[in-house]
Amino acid sequence: RPAFQRAGRQAGEHEFHGPVRHRPGRRLHNGGPRVQRPSPASHIRTKLSTRLILFLQPAGHRVFFSYSLTFFYLQAQPDEGLNMFTPDTPLTYCEILSRTTKRYPDSVAIETRDERLTYTELTEQVVRRARCLAAAGVRRGDIVGICLPRGAEMVVSQLAVMHAGAAYLPLDPSYPAERLAYMVRDSRTMTVLVNAETESRIPTNVRRLDVDALPKAEAEPERPEVHDLAYVIYTSGSTGRPKGVMVTHAGFTTMIDAQQRHMLVNAASRVLQFASPSFDASVFEMSMALGTGACLVIPHREDMVGDSLVTTLKHARITHATLPP
Repeated sequence: RPAFQRAGRQAGEHEFHGPVRHRPGRRLHNGGPRVQRPSPASHIRTKLSTRLILFLQPAGHRVFFSYSLTFFYLQAQPDEGLNMFTPDTPLTYCEILSRTTKRYPDSVAIETRDERLTYTELTEQVVRRARCLAAAGVRRGDIVGICLPRGAEMVVSQLAVMHAGAAYLPLDPSYPAERLAYMVRDSRTMTVLVNAETESRIPTNVRRLDVDALPKAEAEPERPEVHDLAYVIYTSGSTGRPKGVMVTHAGFTTMIDAQQRHMLVNAASRVLQFASPSFDASVFEMSMALGTGACLVIPHREDMVGDSLVTTLKHARITHATLPP
C-alpha cells in the first residue's frame, strides 16, 4: 500500500482518495489516487491510473510504491507537476535536450564515480564539441563513429554528433579489432572519435579525432531534421554477420512520453545506465533520464556484476533500472 491515504488540504497541496487496495477478482475503485483540488500544479495530466491498472498483477505492491514515490515528489515540488512530455510534434534529440535544460538547468544530468554534470554543463559541452565537429568537416547526414569507454565522455560525444546533424555509430573498445574494422567499413564511416586509450583500436585509414585534443571552434553546425538519422547500431551477429540498424530522431518523442506515463519517470528519478552503448537499450536508458530531467547514473563495469550491482543500486539510490532477466 501507499504510505498515505490522503494529504493535507492546505493551499497548494493535494488530496488523494482511495481505496487503492487491490484484491483478486475486484477492480480498483475510482482508479486509485486522483488530484482533488486545483493548485499551482493544476496543469498536471493525470492519465496514470488507467494505464497502471495493467501492472497491478501480480506485483501490486511495486505499483503502489511507485505511486507513493510519484505523489511524494508532487507534494515536495507542486509547481513542477509530472512534466508529462507531450509536445504536439516530434522533436529531434537536440530539441529534447534543450527543452529539458531550460526546465532543469541546475539539476544533475549525468553522474559517474568521478564527476557530475548539470544539464547546463552538459549542454555547454555538447554544443562546444558539436562546433568542433562542424569545423572538422562533419556534415548533416554523416555517420561518425565513437570509440570511447562508457562514461560521461561517451554520452557527451553521442549528443554532440547528433547536435552536429550527423548520426553516431558506437564502437565498443572491448570488441575484437576485426569486428570494429568491419562496422567502420560496412557503415562507410570516415571519422571516429577516440581518446589516447582507444585510438589504436581503430583502423589507420579512418580519420581519428581525439576528444581530449579538439581545437576550439565557433562554426555553427547544421541542425538535424526529425527524420534524419540519429544513430546506427549493429546487431550482435549471433545468426551471422552483424547488420547495421539505422534509427532516426522521429521516435524519441513518443518513447520518452511512454516512459513517463508507464514507468513514472520524473525529475526526481535516478536512472541506471546498465547497457553498453553498443546496444539499443542504452538509448532507452539515456532517453529515460535526459528527456525527463532525471539523473543518468553511469557506474564502472566492475560495479555492475553480482553483489556489486546490488550495492551500486543501493548506494547510487537508483529508482529505475532496465536489466536482462
